[in-house]
This record gives sequence, C-alpha cells and structure tokens, in this order.
Amino acid sequence: MISARAASACGTTAGMLTKACVAPGNSVSRAGAATCLACALLIHLALPQDRPEPPGADRDGTAVRPLRDRALLNVLATGTAYALINQQAVITLPLALVRQGLPAGDAGLLFTAAAATTVLAQPLISLPRVTRLTTPVALALAHLLLAAGLMGYALTRTLPALLASAAVKSLGDLLVMGRIYALVTDLAPPGASGRYLAVFGTSWGIAATLAPVLGTQLLSHAGTTALWSAMAAFCLLLAAVHLRVTPEVARSPQRRSSGERGSTEPAAAPGPRR
Repeated sequence: MISARAASACGTTAGMLTKACVAPGNSVSRAGAATCLACALLIHLALPQDRPEPPGADRDGTAVRPLRDRALLNVLATGTAYALINQQAVITLPLALVRQGLPAGDAGLLFTAAAATTVLAQPLISLPRVTRLTTPVALALAHLLLAAGLMGYALTRTLPALLASAAVKSLGDLLVMGRIYALVTDLAPPGASGRYLAVFGTSWGIAATLAPVLGTQLLSHAGTTALWSAMAAFCLLLAAVHLRVTPEVARSPQRRSSGERGSTEPAAAPGPRR
C-alpha cells in the first residue's frame, strides 16, 4: 500500500503539473508547478514513513465508528464553520480588494504577511502562558483574534492597515490549527486517529464548496464591509460555542492506559501542531 508520505508527494506534484499543462503559457502556473515539485521532494525527504499500528489496537471487539461520536461531531461542526471563514479570506479576498479600490494583486501581499506571521509567531504559541490554556479557551481566544483581523478588513482601506489585519488574523489561524488537530487526535481511540482525522478533514471539503457561493453572494448584495463584519460576528459566535461545547481533555475510557485510569488529574492541553 502506498504510504501517506508518497501519496502526499504524488498528489501535490500531479495537481500542479496538470495545471501547468492546461495553461502552459501561464508563468504563474509554471512557477506553481516548480514550487510543488520542490514541495514533493521535501515531503519525500523530510516526512517519516507511516508508523505501524500499535499492538492490540482495535482488537477489543469494539468497532470504531467516528460518525457516532458526539464529541467528534461537535468538533467537526465548529471546524467546518472555521474552515468556511478561513476560505473566505482566501477565495473572496481578491474580489473584495477590487471593490475597495485596491489591486487584486495586493491579496498576494496579504497572504505573504499572513505566512510570515505564521512562521515568526511560532515561539509565541509555545510560551507557558499559552500552552497552559485549555483547548476551549485557546480556541475561543483564537476566534477573537480572527474576529479582530476580519474587522480590520471590514473597516480599513489602506494597504498597511490591511497588512496588520492579516497578521492579527494569522495569529488566530495559527492557534486554531495547532489545537484543533491535536484535539481530534486525542478524541480518537487507540489506533483510530487516522479515521477520526479523515472525518474531520471533510470540513475543508464542505467549506471549499460553500465558501465561493456564500462569499460572492454577500459581496455582490451587501458589500465588503458587510462580508467581513458578518465573518467577524461568526467568529465571535464560534468563540462562545467553543467555551460551551468543546471538550477540554481526552476522554479517559478511550485514551488513558490502565495505569492512568485511577488518576483524576486532567491532562495538559495539547500543544500547537503544524
């Protein structure tokens, strides 16, 4: 069976090579294909091989059905909502900039600012004050940062202010991505994390389908201020939802070994993973 590492490399390469072949005269496509070839090589060289299933995993006679796990479904719902907001800032942002009188190409500068923030802010999310936050609190804080960045998009019209808003929003994205996948892994029974992550991964497919329709309709009928204000309000709602429904720690019957079951001390919140 092909490994996940090889599959990722092949998928990345094939997708961009196809794009380059479809639009051979497009310099952006050629640059994207070259970049993804380099990415595929990095995946092949840097990512570890798949780990074998732990001995005894899924052999207790209990079938693992992720879609019947209420905690996972709650995380899937909030994760889909987050992905929908995230995709608005990718798909709709260039169109919104044009409506604000700015070049669509400035979206590339905003994406660059967000990427730079993601790299430079890594030490910040490793600070003890941040790692000690429970997962619901960390996710709520992340969505407050997202709301602040999106309101910056809604209220500002100059490139420097938009760059600052993109950086603030990127901090929220970084905190969400670091915690949410760790949470999904913790919710999974031993040996079933792949299935749980696969179910959670459908959130991005759902969001990628709905985001263009939602974003373009809001943009055409209500304008840029309403679009980003609505997304910011959605983030505030999600922050409250996380504090109410997101589990704090892994559930002891599934994740703790027999030696840990007697302890009632909560496990530390999972640290950010990228």
